[in-house]
Amino acid sequence: MAALTARRDHAAGLRAPIAVIGEAVIEEFKARHANDRVLRTGGPAFRIARELALLGHASALVGSLGQDHDAELLTEALEDLGVRAFCTLREGEATGRLRLTQKKHRVKRKVEHPVTQRIGFDQQQLDTIDHAPLVVVAGFAFHDRKQHRGLLDSVLQPQNRLILDAKPPIGAEDDLVLVRERIERHASSALLVHLSASDSELLFDAPVDEVTSYLLDLGARNVLATEGSLGGRWVNREGLDVHEPAAELAGPVIDTVGAGDLVTALAVAQLIEHREDHGPDAAVDEAWARSFLRRAMHLAGHRIRGIRQPANPSPAAES
Repeated sequence: MAALTARRDHAAGLRAPIAVIGEAVIEEFKARHANDRVLRTGGPAFRIARELALLGHASALVGSLGQDHDAELLTEALEDLGVRAFCTLREGEATGRLRLTQKKHRVKRKVEHPVTQRIGFDQQQLDTIDHAPLVVVAGFAFHDRKQHRGLLDSVLQPQNRLILDAKPPIGAEDDLVLVRERIERHASSALLVHLSASDSELLFDAPVDEVTSYLLDLGARNVLATEGSLGGRWVNREGLDVHEPAAELAGPVIDTVGAGDLVTALAVAQLIEHREDHGPDAAVDEAWARSFLRRAMHLAGHRIRGIRQPANPSPAAES
């Protein structure tokens, strides 16, 4: 095991970083029973890039920020973890800022500053995407026609590289039909689509199990469905269908924001490792999917209770 870990660490130092495309924002977060708000860095793409780094995988954020102090906070937080930020800086615009309030069963969201979403897809960003072994898209401005076209043009061989988080971007509440159509377009050739139960209802007005089958019919190779307290499923076009319940852990739920991003990052990390061990075209099997889901449910269960588990916990810690 020590030799395998050393080989993976060496490979992580040599491979091009995983590209993560999408939102990075500042969040003013208030936990359910807290009196004060906490200022923190966030956004789905930011969190996935950060989690990948904590899992020991090189990552780079491709996004869009304003030219302000909030942008400096975001890029410095990434740089502290060794994550490079290739972000379009929008002159005269503020970086996106949200007010998040944890309720009993949901998070109330209010936009304080509109999210700066227009990525320029300059040569440096295109090179980062082109060289990446996997490309993760999360919180992307699908409702913007030019952004949608830029993403289609920039991600080559998506069936082997594209990890799509089917999450509507901030500010697209009036364009959900268009967002759904464009997510479907990208999902039809994606290696993996992550879909949460809440986003399934919001975008497709249907239960997550129905939409999972629909995404496979569209052409997605794998679908990761997360269902909150009901756990998670990994389904693929080869007929694999594995479910794991949510981890049974003590303590109240404090903060559900980012749990799905953690699960997405873990899926990306373990897909990379699976490719290193078995080759780029090898499909995952039931044992792999069950092991991944158990670990994902364990880490996410601790995260929503305010406990950050080690990036690479021992098997004993997860049992």
